[in-house]
Amino acid sequence: MRDLLIFLNLNGGAVQALSTIVLVIITGYYAWQTKKTVREIERQTNLQQMPILKILTHGEWACSFMLKNIGKGAALNIELRISQIHPNGGFTNLRNLAEDERRELFNLGASEEQSTTSFCEIIDDYRRAEKPEFSYGVKGVFAVIATYEDINRNPYYTISLLKVRSERNDYILKTTKTGAYKSGELEKVIPTDWLK
Repeated sequence: MRDLLIFLNLNGGAVQALSTIVLVIITGYYAWQTKKTVREIERQTNLQQMPILKILTHGEWACSFMLKNIGKGAALNIELRISQIHPNGGFTNLRNLAEDERRELFNLGASEEQSTTSFCEIIDDYRRAEKPEFSYGVKGVFAVIATYEDINRNPYYTISLLKVRSERNDYILKTTKTGAYKSGELEKVIPTDWLK
């Protein structure tokens, strides 16, 4: 024991330097772990506040839609679009469902729902797909897309794929998918995968 005390006494500076280095490494590790914890808490908080829109057909001729926020956070600046699906999975003939004079930007709180106005003429163009500009999309399928933000201005989208039933000359809602996007681009949709 006496030899250890003599060693420490003679090499005090080196021992102190080594102790400082170890302390800096431990502090750095704790800082890194704290940063990871904070990021996870932020991610969980965002998930808890995430709006999730559900698009349902609504009305006598299904010319309007019911938007329902089934998420726990508010959906802000909701905008509806309609599109055909290109065979490569992208969107073609993407346009606002409501023209400028009827364009609707609205907000839905958690568990709120709202019906849109009737868009029979526009929807009929996409349902029939007889005009030349509709020759690029997959026949018998179109999408209604809602884009919106949460309270932190994080962008989200909901895509509902609708399939035309030729025997009845109307359409049915097949599926809905919701996601977040950072790049401003909607993901590609492969209708054959969705319509199984």
